[in-house]
Amino acid sequence: MTKDVCDRCWGSGDENEHFVDLRRLQATEDHRVTERAADLFSQRCGVGIKSIRPGLLELVGELEKFGRGRKVRANGFDVICRCLAKLLKELSDT
Repeated sequence: MTKDVCDRCWGSGDENEHFVDLRRLQATEDHRVTERAADLFSQRCGVGIKSIRPGLLELVGELEKFGRGRKVRANGFDVICRCLAKLLKELSDT
């Protein structure tokens, strides 16, 4: 037998009395971190995320264009543009 953690008992060995659901715990923490990032960003902007959502989404579109651009850029520029666009989109959805 090997040691492992399944998503039925989460390591307790008892399907009816399981330990912490690690996937749910991670999802909850990810959501909390995203909400905090959105709050910090809106504080830095001096306005609520909802009020600047159209501007954020326009910036997301521009960053996506930058990431696909034909101009030769520094190594990693395209990755940074895509990641930043994804992050701003997530923040605008909070």
